[in-house]
Amino acid sequence: MTSRDYLLSQAEYCRRAAADTADRFVAQELKSLAHEFEAMARGALAAISPASVAPQSA
Repeated sequence: MTSRDYLLSQAEYCRRAAADTADRFVAQELKSLAHEFEAMARGALAAISPASVAPQSA
């Protein structure tokens, strides 16, 4: 599992927990946290340089 996958899984966990809670404040905070995890995941993807992702030629 990559760091991006982990962050996205945590975002999904927060979204599910927000959907299951009756407390509106807690739900909003969990949704906000999910957005932060997704932003970090996008940042992790952007941090990968194209040279490190490019296929190696034989």
